[in-house]
Amino acid sequence: MTTSRSAGGRPARPLLVLGATVAAAGLALAPAATAAPGRPGEPRYATGGAGAGDPYFPLAGNGGIDVAHYDLALRYTPPAPAPAPLEGHLEGTATLDLTATADLDEFSLDLRGLTATAVTVDGKPARFAQPADASVNGHPNELVITPRPKLKAGDDVRVVVTYGGTTTRPTDIEGALYGWVTTRDGAMVASEPDGAATWFPVNHHPTDKATYSFDVTVPEGLVAVANGVLRGSTTAGGWTTWSWEAPDAMAAYLATASVGNYVLNAYTAPNGVPVLDAVDRDLARNSAATTATTLALTGEMLEYFEGVFGPYPFAAYGAIVDDDSVGYALETQTRSLFSRVAGEGTAAHELAHS
Repeated sequence: MTTSRSAGGRPARPLLVLGATVAAAGLALAPAATAAPGRPGEPRYATGGAGAGDPYFPLAGNGGIDVAHYDLALRYTPPAPAPAPLEGHLEGTATLDLTATADLDEFSLDLRGLTATAVTVDGKPARFAQPADASVNGHPNELVITPRPKLKAGDDVRVVVTYGGTTTRPTDIEGALYGWVTTRDGAMVASEPDGAATWFPVNHHPTDKATYSFDVTVPEGLVAVANGVLRGSTTAGGWTTWSWEAPDAMAAYLATASVGNYVLNAYTAPNGVPVLDAVDRDLARNSAATTATTLALTGEMLEYFEGVFGPYPFAAYGAIVDDDSVGYALETQTRSLFSRVAGEGTAAHELAHS
Protein backbone atom coordinates (compact mmCIF):
# COMPACT_ATOMS: atom_id res chain seq x y z
CA MET A 1 0.00 0.00 0.00
CA THR A 2 1.18 3.48 -0.79
CA THR A 3 2.42 5.41 2.20
CA SER A 4 2.28 9.12 2.80
CA ARG A 5 5.39 11.20 2.40
CA SER A 6 4.87 12.52 5.92
CA ALA A 7 3.43 9.43 7.57
CA GLY A 8 3.96 5.72 7.79
CA GLY A 9 7.51 4.42 7.42
CA ARG A 10 9.07 7.78 6.47
CA PRO A 11 9.75 10.49 9.05
CA ALA A 12 8.10 13.87 8.76
CA ARG A 13 10.09 16.33 6.71
CA PRO A 14 11.98 18.89 8.82
CA LEU A 15 11.71 21.53 6.09
CA LEU A 16 7.96 21.83 6.57
CA VAL A 17 8.40 22.64 10.25
CA LEU A 18 11.18 25.06 9.57
CA GLY A 19 8.97 27.53 7.76
CA ALA A 20 7.28 28.35 11.06
CA THR A 21 10.48 27.92 13.06
CA VAL A 22 12.42 30.33 10.90
CA ALA A 23 9.69 32.96 11.13
CA ALA A 24 9.24 32.51 14.87
CA ALA A 25 12.96 32.77 15.50
CA GLY A 26 13.22 35.93 13.45
CA LEU A 27 15.89 34.38 11.24
CA ALA A 28 16.93 36.86 8.57
CA LEU A 29 15.88 35.49 5.20
CA ALA A 30 17.40 38.34 3.21
CA PRO A 31 20.57 40.42 3.49
CA ALA A 32 20.10 43.95 4.74
CA ALA A 33 21.60 46.80 2.74
CA THR A 34 23.49 49.38 4.74
CA ALA A 35 24.92 52.77 3.92
CA ALA A 36 28.24 52.68 2.11
CA PRO A 37 31.16 53.86 4.26
CA GLY A 38 31.81 57.57 3.75
CA ARG A 39 28.68 58.00 1.63
CA PRO A 40 25.75 58.42 4.03
CA GLY A 41 22.40 57.82 2.43
CA GLU A 42 23.79 55.83 -0.49
CA PRO A 43 22.91 52.13 -0.44
CA ARG A 44 25.52 49.41 -0.42
CA TYR A 45 24.06 46.70 -2.61
CA ALA A 46 24.08 43.17 -1.27
CA THR A 47 24.29 39.76 -2.91
CA GLY A 48 21.07 37.84 -2.37
CA GLY A 49 21.89 34.72 -0.37
CA ALA A 50 22.06 31.29 -2.01
CA GLY A 51 19.77 29.95 0.74
CA ALA A 52 16.90 31.12 2.92
CA GLY A 53 18.64 30.23 6.17
CA ASP A 54 17.34 26.68 6.57
CA PRO A 55 19.85 24.62 8.60
CA TYR A 56 18.65 21.31 7.15
CA PHE A 57 18.62 22.44 3.50
CA PRO A 58 21.13 25.30 3.27
CA LEU A 59 20.64 25.85 -0.47
CA ALA A 60 16.83 25.79 -0.33
CA GLY A 61 15.30 29.18 -1.05
CA ASN A 62 17.17 32.41 -1.59
CA GLY A 63 17.79 35.69 0.18
CA GLY A 64 16.64 39.13 -0.86
CA ILE A 65 13.55 38.24 -2.91
CA ASP A 66 9.86 37.46 -2.40
CA VAL A 67 8.07 35.79 -5.33
CA ALA A 68 4.37 36.57 -5.76
CA HIS A 69 3.55 34.55 -8.90
CA TYR A 70 5.03 31.89 -11.20
CA ASP A 71 3.82 31.54 -14.79
CA LEU A 72 5.26 28.29 -16.18
CA ALA A 73 5.15 27.45 -19.89
CA LEU A 74 6.51 23.92 -20.29
CA ARG A 75 6.96 21.64 -23.29
CA TYR A 76 7.73 18.03 -22.44
CA THR A 77 8.77 15.07 -24.55
CA PRO A 78 8.53 11.75 -22.66
CA PRO A 79 11.04 8.94 -23.20
CA ALA A 80 10.93 6.73 -26.24
CA PRO A 81 9.61 3.19 -25.67
CA ALA A 82 11.87 0.65 -23.95
CA PRO A 83 14.68 -0.26 -24.31
CA ALA A 84 15.46 3.43 -24.88
CA PRO A 85 16.87 5.21 -21.79
CA LEU A 86 14.28 6.42 -19.27
CA GLU A 87 14.97 10.08 -20.08
CA GLY A 88 12.66 12.85 -21.22
CA HIS A 89 13.24 16.36 -22.49
CA LEU A 90 11.82 19.48 -20.87
CA GLU A 91 11.85 23.00 -22.28
CA GLY A 92 10.48 25.84 -20.17
CA THR A 93 9.90 29.53 -19.89
CA ALA A 94 9.32 30.65 -16.32
CA THR A 95 7.98 34.13 -15.64
CA LEU A 96 8.34 35.23 -12.02
CA ASP A 97 6.79 38.34 -10.51
CA LEU A 98 8.90 39.16 -7.48
CA THR A 99 9.79 41.92 -5.04
CA ALA A 100 13.30 42.74 -3.88
CA THR A 101 13.45 42.71 -0.08
CA ALA A 102 16.94 44.23 -0.03
CA ASP A 103 19.12 46.42 -2.25
CA LEU A 104 20.52 43.78 -4.59
CA ASP A 105 23.50 43.65 -6.90
CA GLU A 106 22.57 40.05 -7.74
CA PHE A 107 20.13 37.38 -6.57
CA SER A 108 19.66 33.64 -6.96
CA LEU A 109 16.95 31.17 -7.90
CA ASP A 110 17.09 27.43 -7.32
CA LEU A 111 17.45 25.43 -10.56
CA ARG A 112 18.99 21.98 -10.71
CA GLY A 113 19.75 19.57 -13.55
CA LEU A 114 18.49 21.98 -16.21
CA THR A 115 20.35 24.71 -18.08
CA ALA A 116 19.23 28.33 -18.32
CA THR A 117 19.78 29.84 -21.78
CA ALA A 118 18.37 33.36 -21.35
CA VAL A 119 17.26 35.65 -18.49
CA THR A 120 15.57 39.04 -18.57
CA VAL A 121 14.63 41.35 -15.70
CA ASP A 122 11.84 43.76 -16.60
CA GLY A 123 12.54 43.06 -20.26
CA LYS A 124 16.26 43.81 -20.07
CA PRO A 125 18.77 41.00 -20.67
CA ALA A 126 20.59 40.05 -17.47
CA ARG A 127 23.86 38.27 -16.89
CA PHE A 128 23.48 34.86 -15.25
CA ALA A 129 25.49 31.84 -14.17
CA GLN A 130 24.99 28.39 -12.66
CA PRO A 131 28.09 27.95 -10.47
CA ALA A 132 29.25 24.39 -9.90
CA ASP A 133 30.31 25.05 -6.31
CA ALA A 134 26.67 25.47 -5.14
CA SER A 135 25.40 21.98 -5.84
CA VAL A 136 22.88 19.39 -4.59
CA ASN A 137 23.41 15.70 -5.42
CA GLY A 138 26.24 16.71 -7.75
CA HIS A 139 24.17 19.18 -9.79
CA PRO A 140 24.51 22.97 -9.64
CA ASN A 141 21.54 24.27 -7.65
CA GLU A 142 21.78 28.04 -8.05
CA LEU A 143 20.91 30.28 -10.97
CA VAL A 144 22.70 33.53 -10.09
CA ILE A 145 21.21 36.58 -11.84
CA THR A 146 22.88 40.00 -12.13
CA PRO A 147 20.20 42.60 -13.02
CA ARG A 148 21.03 45.98 -14.48
CA PRO A 149 19.98 48.37 -13.19
CA LYS A 150 20.50 46.98 -9.72
CA LEU A 151 17.41 46.37 -7.59
CA LYS A 152 16.41 48.47 -4.62
CA ALA A 153 14.40 47.12 -1.72
CA GLY A 154 10.71 47.29 -2.63
CA ASP A 155 11.25 47.10 -6.40
CA ASP A 156 8.67 44.90 -8.15
CA VAL A 157 10.17 43.20 -11.20
CA ARG A 158 9.32 40.52 -13.72
CA VAL A 159 12.01 37.89 -14.28
CA VAL A 160 11.81 35.61 -17.32
CA VAL A 161 14.03 32.52 -17.49
CA THR A 162 14.31 30.32 -20.57
CA TYR A 163 15.74 26.91 -19.75
CA GLY A 164 15.68 23.20 -20.57
CA GLY A 165 17.44 19.88 -20.60
CA THR A 166 17.16 16.14 -20.07
CA THR A 167 14.90 14.83 -17.32
CA THR A 168 15.70 11.68 -15.39
CA ARG A 169 14.63 10.30 -11.99
CA PRO A 170 16.19 12.52 -9.30
CA THR A 171 16.37 11.46 -5.66
CA ASP A 172 16.30 13.36 -2.37
CA ILE A 173 18.65 13.19 0.61
CA GLU A 174 17.10 9.85 1.64
CA GLY A 175 17.44 8.31 -1.79
CA ALA A 176 13.70 8.55 -2.55
CA LEU A 177 12.48 9.62 -5.97
CA TYR A 178 11.24 13.19 -6.08
CA GLY A 179 10.97 16.29 -8.26
CA TRP A 180 10.31 15.74 -11.97
CA VAL A 181 10.39 11.92 -11.97
CA THR A 182 10.48 10.72 -15.57
CA THR A 183 8.16 7.82 -16.40
CA ARG A 184 7.85 5.88 -19.61
CA ASP A 185 4.57 7.62 -20.50
CA GLY A 186 5.20 11.02 -18.91
CA ALA A 187 6.30 12.29 -15.51
CA MET A 188 5.20 11.93 -11.89
CA VAL A 189 5.94 15.22 -10.14
CA ALA A 190 6.26 15.27 -6.34
CA SER A 191 8.74 17.79 -4.96
CA GLU A 192 8.97 17.46 -1.17
CA PRO A 193 11.21 18.79 0.27
CA ASP A 194 13.29 20.70 -2.34
CA GLY A 195 12.59 18.97 -5.66
CA ALA A 196 10.75 21.75 -7.49
CA ALA A 197 14.17 23.05 -8.54
CA THR A 198 14.44 19.98 -10.82
CA TRP A 199 11.74 21.41 -13.12
CA PHE A 200 11.57 25.21 -12.78
CA PRO A 201 13.60 28.12 -11.36
CA VAL A 202 12.18 28.81 -7.92
CA ASN A 203 12.65 30.45 -4.53
CA HIS A 204 12.32 27.03 -2.93
CA HIS A 205 11.36 27.51 0.72
CA PRO A 206 7.89 27.31 2.32
CA THR A 207 8.34 30.79 3.81
CA ASP A 208 7.85 32.17 0.27
CA LYS A 209 4.48 31.03 -1.05
CA ALA A 210 3.15 32.21 -4.42
CA THR A 211 0.33 31.72 -6.90
CA TYR A 212 0.87 29.74 -10.11
CA SER A 213 -0.20 29.46 -13.73
CA PHE A 214 0.72 26.44 -15.88
CA ASP A 215 0.68 25.85 -19.63
CA VAL A 216 2.03 22.34 -20.17
CA THR A 217 2.42 21.11 -23.75
CA VAL A 218 2.70 17.35 -24.26
CA PRO A 219 2.31 14.93 -27.17
CA GLU A 220 -1.31 14.58 -28.26
CA GLY A 221 -3.06 11.81 -26.33
CA LEU A 222 -1.29 12.50 -23.03
CA VAL A 223 -2.75 14.62 -20.24
CA ALA A 224 -0.86 17.16 -18.14
CA VAL A 225 -2.37 17.73 -14.69
CA ALA A 226 -1.36 20.63 -12.44
CA ASN A 227 -2.65 22.43 -9.38
CA GLY A 228 -5.82 24.48 -9.20
CA VAL A 229 -8.49 24.86 -11.87
CA LEU A 230 -8.33 23.54 -15.44
CA ARG A 231 -8.73 26.49 -17.81
CA GLY A 232 -8.83 24.35 -20.92
CA SER A 233 -6.75 22.50 -23.50
CA THR A 234 -5.86 23.08 -27.14
CA THR A 235 -4.40 20.68 -29.69
CA ALA A 236 -2.40 21.53 -32.80
CA GLY A 237 0.30 19.81 -34.81
CA GLY A 238 0.32 16.67 -32.67
CA TRP A 239 0.74 18.53 -29.37
CA THR A 240 -1.79 19.42 -26.66
CA THR A 241 -1.40 22.33 -24.25
CA TRP A 242 -3.11 21.94 -20.88
CA SER A 243 -3.69 25.22 -19.02
CA TRP A 244 -4.17 25.40 -15.25
CA GLU A 245 -4.57 28.25 -12.79
CA ALA A 246 -3.70 27.95 -9.08
CA PRO A 247 -4.93 31.18 -7.45
CA ASP A 248 -4.19 30.15 -3.85
CA ALA A 249 -0.74 30.85 -2.40
CA MET A 250 1.32 27.67 -2.41
CA ALA A 251 4.72 26.46 -1.21
CA ALA A 252 6.86 25.29 -4.14
CA TYR A 253 7.16 21.70 -2.95
CA LEU A 254 3.37 21.34 -3.37
CA ALA A 255 3.37 22.29 -7.07
CA THR A 256 2.91 19.56 -9.67
CA ALA A 257 2.61 19.18 -13.42
CA SER A 258 2.30 15.41 -13.76
CA VAL A 259 2.00 13.94 -17.26
CA GLY A 260 0.45 10.61 -18.09
CA ASN A 261 -2.17 8.46 -19.71
CA TYR A 262 -4.88 9.90 -17.46
CA VAL A 263 -8.66 9.81 -17.58
CA LEU A 264 -10.19 12.98 -16.14
CA ASN A 265 -13.34 12.96 -14.01
CA ALA A 266 -14.75 16.35 -13.00
CA TYR A 267 -17.70 17.02 -10.70
CA THR A 268 -18.84 19.29 -7.88
CA ALA A 269 -18.71 17.93 -4.32
CA PRO A 270 -21.78 18.36 -2.07
CA ASN A 271 -20.07 21.26 -0.26
CA GLY A 272 -19.67 23.13 -3.59
CA VAL A 273 -15.95 22.44 -4.15
CA PRO A 274 -15.09 21.59 -7.78
CA VAL A 275 -13.27 18.24 -7.89
CA LEU A 276 -11.16 16.92 -10.75
CA ASP A 277 -9.53 13.48 -10.54
CA ALA A 278 -6.88 12.22 -12.96
CA VAL A 279 -6.56 8.44 -12.89
CA ASP A 280 -4.09 6.52 -15.02
CA ARG A 281 -5.96 4.25 -17.40
CA ASP A 282 -3.15 1.67 -17.03
CA LEU A 283 -3.65 0.96 -13.30
CA ALA A 284 -3.73 -2.70 -12.33
CA ARG A 285 -7.29 -4.03 -12.02
CA ASN A 286 -7.33 -4.32 -8.22
CA SER A 287 -5.69 -0.90 -7.82
CA ALA A 288 -8.22 0.66 -10.18
CA ALA A 289 -11.12 -0.81 -8.20
CA THR A 290 -9.72 0.36 -4.85
CA THR A 291 -8.98 3.80 -6.27
CA ALA A 292 -12.49 4.19 -7.69
CA THR A 293 -14.03 3.23 -4.33
CA THR A 294 -11.77 5.68 -2.48
CA LEU A 295 -12.29 8.63 -4.80
CA ALA A 296 -16.07 8.16 -4.60
CA LEU A 297 -15.72 9.13 -0.91
CA THR A 298 -14.05 12.50 -1.59
CA GLY A 299 -17.25 14.48 -1.08
CA GLU A 300 -17.89 12.84 2.30
CA MET A 301 -14.29 13.44 3.33
CA LEU A 302 -14.51 17.13 2.41
CA GLU A 303 -17.69 17.55 4.44
CA TYR A 304 -16.24 15.69 7.42
CA PHE A 305 -13.03 17.71 7.54
CA GLU A 306 -14.96 20.96 7.12
CA GLY A 307 -16.84 20.00 10.28
CA VAL A 308 -13.53 19.50 12.08
CA PHE A 309 -11.33 22.28 10.69
CA GLY A 310 -13.62 24.77 8.95
CA PRO A 311 -14.26 25.53 5.27
CA TYR A 312 -12.02 23.92 2.66
CA PRO A 313 -9.53 26.71 1.89
CA PHE A 314 -8.72 26.30 -1.82
CA ALA A 315 -10.32 26.81 -5.22
CA ALA A 316 -10.55 23.13 -6.14
CA TYR A 317 -9.60 19.62 -5.11
CA GLY A 318 -8.94 16.24 -6.69
CA ALA A 319 -6.41 13.44 -7.08
CA ILE A 320 -3.70 12.25 -9.43
CA VAL A 321 -3.24 8.47 -9.41
CA ASP A 322 -0.34 7.28 -11.57
CA ASP A 323 0.54 3.71 -12.50
CA ASP A 324 4.21 4.49 -11.84
CA SER A 325 5.52 4.78 -8.29
CA VAL A 326 7.64 7.17 -6.27
CA GLY A 327 6.88 5.04 -3.22
CA TYR A 328 4.66 7.49 -1.35
CA ALA A 329 1.67 9.82 -1.63
CA LEU A 330 1.92 13.60 -1.31
CA GLU A 331 -0.46 16.43 -0.43
CA THR A 332 0.21 18.35 -3.67
CA GLN A 333 -2.02 21.38 -3.15
CA THR A 334 -5.57 20.99 -4.51
CA ARG A 335 -4.67 17.69 -6.22
CA SER A 336 -3.21 14.97 -4.01
CA LEU A 337 -0.76 12.60 -5.68
CA PHE A 338 -0.84 8.81 -5.30
CA SER A 339 1.45 6.03 -6.53
CA ARG A 340 -0.39 3.12 -8.17
CA VAL A 341 -3.39 3.15 -5.83
CA ALA A 342 -5.38 5.62 -3.72
CA GLY A 343 -6.35 3.89 -0.48
CA GLU A 344 -9.03 5.35 1.77
CA GLY A 345 -6.78 6.05 4.77
CA THR A 346 -4.02 7.62 2.68
CA ALA A 347 -6.51 9.74 0.73
CA ALA A 348 -8.02 11.05 3.97
CA HIS A 349 -4.53 11.80 5.27
CA GLU A 350 -3.55 13.84 2.21
CA LEU A 351 -6.83 15.77 2.20
CA ALA A 352 -6.39 16.53 5.91
CA HIS A 353 -3.17 18.38 5.04
CA SER A 354 -5.29 20.91 3.15
